[in-house]
Amino acid sequence: MSVGTELRTSFALMVFLQSAVPALPCTLCGGNIYSRPTLRQEGERSRIVLAGKLGEAREDVNLPGGGTTVFHIDHIVKGADLLAQQSKVVLPRFLPSDDKGRNTTWLLFGEIRNGRFDYQSARPISDKTTIDYLRSTLATSQKPRSEFLQSLPKYLENPVPEIAADAFQELTAATDAEIGRLSRETSPSLLRRLLSSNKTPVERIGLIAFLLAGCGEAKDAETLRELLERDWERVRESYSGLLAGYIVLQPVSGWKRAEEVVRSKKHPFLQRYAVLGTVRFLHEAQQQIDRKNFLIVFDASLDDDDIADMVIEDLRRWQWWDLERRIIAKMPQKDSDGPMLRRAIVRFALSCPNKDSQRFIAQQRRTDPEFVSQMEASLRDEGK
Repeated sequence: MSVGTELRTSFALMVFLQSAVPALPCTLCGGNIYSRPTLRQEGERSRIVLAGKLGEAREDVNLPGGGTTVFHIDHIVKGADLLAQQSKVVLPRFLPSDDKGRNTTWLLFGEIRNGRFDYQSARPISDKTTIDYLRSTLATSQKPRSEFLQSLPKYLENPVPEIAADAFQELTAATDAEIGRLSRETSPSLLRRLLSSNKTPVERIGLIAFLLAGCGEAKDAETLRELLERDWERVRESYSGLLAGYIVLQPVSGWKRAEEVVRSKKHPFLQRYAVLGTVRFLHEAQQQIDRKNFLIVFDASLDDDDIADMVIEDLRRWQWWDLERRIIAKMPQKDSDGPMLRRAIVRFALSCPNKDSQRFIAQQRRTDPEFVSQMEASLRDEGK
Protein backbone atom coordinates (compact mmCIF):
# COMPACT_ATOMS: atom_id res chain seq x y z
CA MET A 1 0.00 0.00 0.00
CA SER A 2 1.41 3.41 -0.95
CA VAL A 3 2.05 6.19 1.51
CA GLY A 4 -0.61 8.28 -0.22
CA THR A 5 -3.26 5.61 0.22
CA GLU A 6 -2.37 5.25 3.91
CA LEU A 7 -2.77 8.97 4.38
CA ARG A 8 -6.30 8.96 3.20
CA THR A 9 -7.44 6.06 4.86
CA SER A 10 -9.97 30.52 35.34
CA PHE A 11 -10.28 26.72 35.75
CA ALA A 12 -13.77 26.14 37.20
CA LEU A 13 -15.25 28.63 34.78
CA MET A 14 -13.63 27.07 31.78
CA VAL A 15 -14.64 23.56 32.87
CA PHE A 16 -18.21 24.73 33.20
CA LEU A 17 -18.28 26.49 29.84
CA GLN A 18 -16.19 24.20 27.69
CA SER A 19 -19.14 22.06 26.65
CA ALA A 20 -20.66 25.12 25.00
CA VAL A 21 -17.48 27.02 24.11
CA PRO A 22 -14.04 25.67 23.35
CA ALA A 23 -11.27 27.54 25.16
CA LEU A 24 -10.57 30.69 23.18
CA PRO A 25 -7.47 29.73 21.23
CA CYS A 26 -6.25 31.74 18.31
CA THR A 27 -7.27 30.72 14.83
CA LEU A 28 -4.08 28.70 14.41
CA CYS A 29 -5.68 25.94 16.47
CA GLY A 30 -7.36 24.68 13.30
CA GLY A 31 -10.27 22.30 13.69
CA ASN A 32 -11.88 23.20 16.99
CA ILE A 33 -12.72 26.77 16.10
CA TYR A 34 -14.57 25.68 12.96
CA SER A 35 -16.63 23.06 14.77
CA ARG A 36 -18.57 25.67 16.72
CA PRO A 37 -21.10 28.23 15.43
CA THR A 38 -20.03 31.72 14.47
CA LEU A 39 -21.01 34.59 16.73
CA ARG A 40 -23.77 35.53 14.30
CA GLN A 41 -25.13 31.98 14.27
CA GLU A 42 -25.14 31.90 18.07
CA GLY A 43 -26.92 35.24 18.11
CA GLU A 44 -29.55 34.26 15.56
CA ARG A 45 -30.58 31.16 17.45
CA SER A 46 -30.79 33.03 20.78
CA ARG A 47 -33.56 35.38 21.85
CA ILE A 48 -31.21 37.23 24.20
CA VAL A 49 -27.53 38.13 23.90
CA LEU A 50 -25.78 39.85 26.79
CA ALA A 51 -22.30 41.28 27.26
CA GLY A 52 -20.91 41.77 30.73
CA LYS A 53 -18.83 40.41 33.59
CA LEU A 54 -19.07 37.81 36.31
CA GLY A 55 -19.71 39.05 39.82
CA GLU A 56 -20.62 37.66 43.22
CA ALA A 57 -20.74 33.87 43.45
CA ARG A 58 -22.47 31.80 46.14
CA GLU A 59 -21.81 28.10 46.51
CA ASP A 60 -24.32 25.40 47.41
CA VAL A 61 -22.11 23.00 49.36
CA ASN A 62 -24.72 20.26 49.09
CA LEU A 63 -24.50 20.13 45.30
CA PRO A 64 -21.25 19.80 43.32
CA GLY A 65 -20.95 22.90 41.17
CA GLY A 66 -24.19 24.14 42.65
CA GLY A 67 -24.89 27.70 43.59
CA THR A 68 -25.40 30.99 41.82
CA THR A 69 -23.31 33.69 40.17
CA VAL A 70 -24.35 37.24 39.40
CA PHE A 71 -23.69 38.41 35.84
CA HIS A 72 -23.45 42.20 35.53
CA ILE A 73 -24.83 43.40 32.19
CA ASP A 74 -22.83 46.03 30.33
CA HIS A 75 -24.68 45.73 27.01
CA ILE A 76 -27.87 44.05 25.84
CA VAL A 77 -26.95 43.08 22.31
CA LYS A 78 -30.28 41.44 21.60
CA GLY A 79 -33.55 41.05 23.50
CA ALA A 80 -33.73 44.30 25.48
CA ASP A 81 -37.52 44.12 25.39
CA LEU A 82 -37.41 40.78 27.22
CA LEU A 83 -35.22 41.88 30.12
CA ALA A 84 -37.04 45.06 31.17
CA GLN A 85 -33.81 47.08 31.48
CA GLN A 86 -32.26 44.73 34.02
CA SER A 87 -28.67 45.53 35.02
CA LYS A 88 -27.83 41.99 36.10
CA VAL A 89 -29.01 38.40 35.90
CA VAL A 90 -28.36 35.45 38.17
CA LEU A 91 -26.76 32.37 36.62
CA PRO A 92 -27.66 29.00 38.20
CA ARG A 93 -24.02 27.97 38.66
CA PHE A 94 -21.26 28.64 41.16
CA LEU A 95 -18.55 30.32 39.08
CA PRO A 96 -15.88 31.77 41.35
CA SER A 97 -13.30 33.93 39.56
CA ASP A 98 -10.15 35.81 40.44
CA ASP A 99 -9.45 39.44 39.52
CA LYS A 100 -8.56 38.45 35.96
CA GLY A 101 -11.77 36.50 35.59
CA ARG A 102 -13.87 39.35 36.95
CA ASN A 103 -12.30 41.71 34.41
CA THR A 104 -13.07 39.44 31.47
CA THR A 105 -16.01 40.44 29.30
CA TRP A 106 -18.31 37.60 28.30
CA LEU A 107 -21.02 37.18 25.71
CA LEU A 108 -23.95 35.13 27.00
CA PHE A 109 -26.47 33.64 24.57
CA GLY A 110 -29.83 32.50 25.91
CA GLU A 111 -33.53 33.15 26.44
CA ILE A 112 -36.17 33.68 29.11
CA ARG A 113 -37.60 30.54 30.71
CA ASN A 114 -40.07 30.57 33.57
CA GLY A 115 -39.48 34.27 33.97
CA ARG A 116 -35.71 33.96 34.35
CA PHE A 117 -32.75 34.30 32.01
CA ASP A 118 -31.46 30.90 30.93
CA TYR A 119 -28.22 30.94 28.99
CA GLN A 120 -27.23 28.30 26.46
CA SER A 121 -23.64 29.22 25.68
CA ALA A 122 -21.00 31.79 26.50
CA ARG A 123 -17.82 33.20 25.00
CA PRO A 124 -15.09 35.37 26.46
CA ILE A 125 -14.09 38.33 24.29
CA SER A 126 -10.84 40.25 24.36
CA ASP A 127 -12.17 43.59 23.12
CA LYS A 128 -15.49 45.38 23.32
CA THR A 129 -15.44 46.06 19.58
CA THR A 130 -16.45 42.41 19.22
CA ILE A 131 -19.86 43.51 20.47
CA ASP A 132 -20.16 46.02 17.62
CA TYR A 133 -19.02 43.33 15.18
CA LEU A 134 -21.72 40.96 16.41
CA ARG A 135 -24.40 43.64 16.12
CA SER A 136 -23.24 44.43 12.60
CA THR A 137 -23.22 40.83 11.37
CA LEU A 138 -26.64 40.18 12.89
CA ALA A 139 -28.03 43.18 11.01
CA THR A 140 -26.22 42.54 7.72
CA SER A 141 -27.22 38.88 7.65
CA GLN A 142 -30.82 40.01 7.17
CA LYS A 143 -29.86 41.51 3.81
CA PRO A 144 -29.31 39.50 0.60
CA ARG A 145 -26.67 36.81 1.04
CA SER A 146 -24.30 38.51 -1.40
CA GLU A 147 -24.33 41.73 0.65
CA PHE A 148 -23.62 39.83 3.84
CA LEU A 149 -20.62 38.07 2.30
CA GLN A 150 -19.31 41.34 0.85
CA SER A 151 -19.32 42.83 4.35
CA LEU A 152 -16.91 40.21 5.72
CA PRO A 153 -13.48 40.55 4.02
CA LYS A 154 -12.71 43.89 5.69
CA TYR A 155 -12.79 42.17 9.07
CA LEU A 156 -9.96 39.81 8.09
CA GLU A 157 -7.42 42.50 8.96
CA ASN A 158 -9.16 43.50 12.19
CA PRO A 159 -6.61 43.67 15.05
CA VAL A 160 -8.99 41.84 17.41
CA PRO A 161 -8.22 38.12 16.90
CA GLU A 162 -11.71 36.78 17.54
CA ILE A 163 -13.25 39.21 15.04
CA ALA A 164 -10.87 38.27 12.22
CA ALA A 165 -11.25 34.57 13.05
CA ASP A 166 -15.04 34.75 13.13
CA ALA A 167 -15.22 36.59 9.81
CA PHE A 168 -12.97 34.01 8.21
CA GLN A 169 -15.15 31.22 9.59
CA GLU A 170 -18.20 32.89 8.03
CA LEU A 171 -16.39 32.93 4.68
CA THR A 172 -15.44 29.26 4.94
CA ALA A 173 -19.15 28.43 5.18
CA ALA A 174 -19.81 30.05 1.79
CA THR A 175 -20.22 27.82 -1.24
CA ASP A 176 -17.52 27.71 -3.89
CA ALA A 177 -19.85 29.52 -6.28
CA GLU A 178 -20.42 32.28 -3.72
CA ILE A 179 -16.68 32.67 -3.23
CA GLY A 180 -16.26 32.87 -6.99
CA ARG A 181 -18.72 35.78 -7.15
CA LEU A 182 -17.28 37.44 -4.05
CA SER A 183 -13.82 37.45 -5.62
CA ARG A 184 -15.05 40.03 -8.13
CA GLU A 185 -16.43 42.33 -5.43
CA THR A 186 -13.58 42.54 -2.90
CA SER A 187 -11.01 45.31 -2.48
CA PRO A 188 -7.71 44.19 -4.06
CA SER A 189 -5.69 46.56 -1.87
CA LEU A 190 -7.12 44.91 1.25
CA LEU A 191 -6.22 41.46 -0.05
CA ARG A 192 -2.69 42.54 -1.00
CA ARG A 193 -2.14 43.85 2.52
CA LEU A 194 -3.33 40.57 3.99
CA LEU A 195 -1.09 38.50 1.70
CA SER A 196 1.98 40.57 2.56
CA SER A 197 1.35 40.60 6.32
CA ASN A 198 3.23 38.15 8.53
CA LYS A 199 0.28 38.35 10.92
CA THR A 200 -2.12 36.63 8.51
CA PRO A 201 -2.56 33.00 9.64
CA VAL A 202 -1.38 30.58 7.00
CA GLU A 203 -4.72 28.77 6.66
CA ARG A 204 -6.32 32.00 5.39
CA ILE A 205 -3.79 32.60 2.61
CA GLY A 206 -5.42 30.29 0.06
CA LEU A 207 -8.83 31.95 0.24
CA ILE A 208 -7.29 35.42 0.19
CA ALA A 209 -5.19 34.51 -2.85
CA PHE A 210 -8.20 33.32 -4.82
CA LEU A 211 -10.22 36.40 -3.89
CA LEU A 212 -7.35 38.56 -5.12
CA ALA A 213 -7.28 36.70 -8.43
CA GLY A 214 -10.87 37.72 -9.08
CA CYS A 215 -10.37 41.43 -8.49
CA GLY A 216 -6.63 41.95 -8.92
CA GLU A 217 -4.28 42.59 -11.81
CA ALA A 218 -1.77 40.59 -13.80
CA LYS A 219 1.02 41.78 -11.50
CA ASP A 220 -0.60 39.91 -8.62
CA ALA A 221 0.15 36.63 -10.37
CA GLU A 222 3.83 37.10 -9.58
CA THR A 223 3.03 37.37 -5.87
CA LEU A 224 1.06 34.12 -6.00
CA ARG A 225 3.79 32.39 -8.00
CA GLU A 226 6.39 33.36 -5.38
CA LEU A 227 4.17 31.99 -2.63
CA LEU A 228 3.62 28.75 -4.55
CA GLU A 229 7.36 28.24 -4.90
CA ARG A 230 8.00 28.37 -1.18
CA ASP A 231 8.91 25.17 0.62
CA TRP A 232 5.90 22.81 0.54
CA GLU A 233 5.61 22.62 4.31
CA ARG A 234 5.15 26.41 4.44
CA VAL A 235 2.30 26.51 1.92
CA ARG A 236 0.57 23.14 2.32
CA GLU A 237 -2.48 24.59 4.09
CA SER A 238 -3.01 27.25 1.43
CA TYR A 239 -1.74 25.53 -1.72
CA SER A 240 -5.12 24.82 -3.36
CA GLY A 241 -6.25 28.43 -3.09
CA LEU A 242 -2.90 29.82 -4.20
CA LEU A 243 -2.88 27.60 -7.26
CA ALA A 244 -6.51 28.43 -8.09
CA GLY A 245 -5.72 32.13 -7.95
CA TYR A 246 -2.61 31.68 -10.07
CA ILE A 247 -4.56 29.73 -12.70
CA VAL A 248 -7.17 32.50 -12.94
CA LEU A 249 -4.51 35.18 -13.40
CA GLN A 250 -2.06 33.18 -15.53
CA PRO A 251 -3.97 30.27 -17.11
CA VAL A 252 -1.17 28.87 -19.27
CA SER A 253 1.48 28.85 -16.53
CA GLY A 254 -1.04 27.86 -13.87
CA TRP A 255 -2.40 24.79 -15.64
CA LYS A 256 1.11 23.76 -16.64
CA ARG A 257 2.14 23.86 -12.98
CA ALA A 258 -0.92 21.84 -11.95
CA GLU A 259 -0.20 19.18 -14.57
CA GLU A 260 3.47 18.98 -13.60
CA VAL A 261 2.62 18.39 -9.93
CA VAL A 262 0.19 15.53 -10.54
CA ARG A 263 2.44 13.86 -13.11
CA SER A 264 5.41 13.52 -10.78
CA LYS A 265 5.63 11.37 -7.65
CA LYS A 266 8.53 13.57 -6.53
CA HIS A 267 5.82 15.82 -5.14
CA PRO A 268 4.27 14.61 -1.86
CA PHE A 269 0.84 13.03 -1.90
CA LEU A 270 -0.78 15.96 -0.11
CA GLN A 271 0.50 18.36 -2.76
CA ARG A 272 -0.85 16.19 -5.57
CA TYR A 273 -4.13 15.91 -3.71
CA ALA A 274 -4.18 19.69 -3.23
CA VAL A 275 -4.18 20.09 -7.02
CA LEU A 276 -7.40 18.07 -7.12
CA GLY A 277 -8.78 20.48 -4.54
CA THR A 278 -7.90 23.34 -6.87
CA VAL A 279 -9.61 21.70 -9.85
CA ARG A 280 -12.73 20.91 -7.85
CA PHE A 281 -12.91 24.45 -6.51
CA LEU A 282 -12.55 26.03 -9.94
CA HIS A 283 -15.31 23.78 -11.27
CA GLU A 284 -17.70 24.46 -8.39
CA ALA A 285 -16.87 28.19 -8.38
CA GLN A 286 -18.13 28.25 -11.98
CA GLN A 287 -15.03 29.92 -13.34
CA GLN A 288 -14.98 30.44 -17.10
CA ILE A 289 -12.17 27.97 -17.79
CA ASP A 290 -11.67 25.82 -20.88
CA ARG A 291 -12.80 22.28 -20.10
CA LYS A 292 -9.76 20.83 -21.87
CA ASN A 293 -7.50 22.21 -19.13
CA PHE A 294 -9.43 20.30 -16.48
CA LEU A 295 -9.21 17.14 -18.57
CA ILE A 296 -5.45 17.45 -19.11
CA VAL A 297 -4.89 17.50 -15.34
CA PHE A 298 -7.38 14.68 -14.76
CA ASP A 299 -5.79 12.59 -17.51
CA ALA A 300 -2.38 13.00 -15.88
CA SER A 301 -3.88 12.15 -12.47
CA LEU A 302 -5.19 8.80 -13.72
CA ASP A 303 -1.62 7.49 -13.73
CA ASP A 304 -1.33 8.17 -10.00
CA ASP A 305 -2.77 5.21 -8.10
CA ASP A 306 -3.02 7.32 -4.95
CA ILE A 307 -5.59 9.70 -6.43
CA ALA A 308 -6.97 8.02 -9.58
CA ASP A 309 -10.11 6.74 -7.85
CA MET A 310 -10.96 10.25 -6.62
CA VAL A 311 -10.45 11.69 -10.10
CA ILE A 312 -12.77 9.08 -11.60
CA GLU A 313 -15.41 9.78 -8.99
CA ASP A 314 -15.24 13.52 -9.73
CA LEU A 315 -15.68 12.86 -13.44
CA ARG A 316 -18.67 10.62 -12.70
CA ARG A 317 -20.33 13.24 -10.50
CA TRP A 318 -19.80 15.92 -13.13
CA GLN A 319 -20.97 13.56 -15.90
CA TRP A 320 -17.84 14.18 -17.89
CA TRP A 321 -17.35 11.05 -20.01
CA ASP A 322 -14.43 12.30 -22.13
CA LEU A 323 -11.89 9.93 -20.54
CA GLU A 324 -14.21 6.92 -20.59
CA ARG A 325 -11.91 4.53 -22.48
CA ARG A 326 -8.88 5.57 -20.47
CA ILE A 327 -10.75 4.89 -17.24
CA ILE A 328 -12.13 1.50 -18.27
CA ALA A 329 -8.64 0.41 -19.35
CA LYS A 330 -7.42 0.94 -15.78
CA MET A 331 -9.69 -1.77 -14.36
CA PRO A 332 -7.54 -3.95 -12.04
CA GLN A 333 -7.07 -7.55 -13.21
CA LYS A 334 -7.54 -8.98 -9.71
CA ASP A 335 -10.16 -8.20 -7.09
CA SER A 336 -7.42 -7.61 -4.54
CA ASP A 337 -5.61 -5.07 -6.72
CA GLY A 338 -6.78 -1.52 -6.12
CA PRO A 339 -10.21 -2.13 -4.55
CA MET A 340 -10.94 1.61 -4.36
CA LEU A 341 -9.98 2.08 -7.99
CA ARG A 342 -12.12 -0.89 -9.02
CA ARG A 343 -15.09 0.52 -7.17
CA ALA A 344 -14.69 3.95 -8.80
CA ILE A 345 -14.39 2.51 -12.32
CA VAL A 346 -17.50 0.35 -12.05
CA ARG A 347 -19.52 3.23 -10.59
CA PHE A 348 -18.32 5.46 -13.43
CA ALA A 349 -19.27 2.91 -16.08
CA LEU A 350 -22.68 2.31 -14.50
CA SER A 351 -23.38 6.04 -14.72
CA CYS A 352 -21.98 6.57 -18.21
CA PRO A 353 -24.52 6.18 -21.07
CA ASN A 354 -21.90 5.44 -23.74
CA LYS A 355 -21.59 2.07 -25.49
CA ASP A 356 -18.08 1.29 -24.27
CA SER A 357 -19.26 1.55 -20.68
CA GLN A 358 -22.34 -0.53 -21.38
CA ARG A 359 -20.20 -3.30 -22.88
CA PHE A 360 -17.82 -3.09 -19.94
CA ILE A 361 -20.66 -3.44 -17.42
CA ALA A 362 -22.11 -6.39 -19.34
CA GLN A 363 -18.76 -8.13 -19.05
CA GLN A 364 -18.51 -7.33 -15.34
CA ARG A 365 -21.99 -8.76 -14.74
CA ARG A 366 -20.76 -12.05 -16.16
CA THR A 367 -17.55 -12.17 -14.12
CA ASP A 368 -18.68 -10.58 -10.84
CA PRO A 369 -22.44 -9.90 -10.76
CA GLU A 370 -22.51 -9.46 -6.98
CA PHE A 371 -19.98 -6.63 -7.05
CA VAL A 372 -21.85 -4.84 -9.83
CA SER A 373 -25.07 -5.14 -7.82
CA GLN A 374 -23.32 -3.66 -4.79
CA MET A 375 -22.13 -0.68 -6.83
CA GLU A 376 -25.61 -0.16 -8.27
CA ALA A 377 -26.98 -0.15 -4.73
CA SER A 378 -24.36 2.37 -3.62
CA LEU A 379 -25.41 4.73 -6.41
CA ARG A 380 -29.08 4.34 -5.52
CA ASP A 381 -28.31 5.06 -1.87
CA GLU A 382 -26.63 8.30 -2.91
CA GLY A 383 -29.62 9.21 -5.03
CA LYS A 384 -27.49 9.57 -8.12
